[in-house]
Amino acid sequence: MMESGASGGMDKTDGKGKRIANKHKGKKTDRTRRPWIDGEEKILLDKLVELVGKGWKTDNGFKPGYQLKLERMMLKSIPNTDICATPHINSKIIMWKRSYGSLRTILIDSSGVGFNTTTHLLDCDDDQWARAVKKDPFAANMRYKTWPMYNTWIEIFGNDRATGKTGEELYEAFKILSDDENEGDEDEGERGESHFGT
Repeated sequence: MMESGASGGMDKTDGKGKRIANKHKGKKTDRTRRPWIDGEEKILLDKLVELVGKGWKTDNGFKPGYQLKLERMMLKSIPNTDICATPHINSKIIMWKRSYGSLRTILIDSSGVGFNTTTHLLDCDDDQWARAVKKDPFAANMRYKTWPMYNTWIEIFGNDRATGKTGEELYEAFKILSDDENEGDEDEGERGESHFGT
């Protein structure tokens, strides 16, 4: 049964005349959410790679204003798009970074977990996966998803996360330089010369 409310709209009532609250009344829907079409994601990914190539990427992330630049680039590629820097591009990049970070953590920190570049799936057994999810609970639903963008994410976000690998490479370079320097010191020590002023 329906009856007219004081606001002129139609409200639902139960059989006894009591008004049933409209659960959507007074609530605004989230109009900033929009589904991304595969083609749009591909264009955004290509434009991010283009920005990296043009020097918009620094060691700690992108330069300020890169999302507005991406919005303009997307508008040129898809003239009638409604994609905005905020919230659309921003939220997509946040999700990509989170997924990339989890994938990278799983692949680097979890022994026996691999990435199949043909199927774009994570490759591991159940025990290895259980250990990986303990390290990163966000990764729980990632095992059977395909990740065709992963190799491109490495190019885009590669330096954004501390993985320890760079530190190890730096240490190895330091050791090589130290060894070379020590060899030179032995030769110079015989002649009484030193690299360091005393």
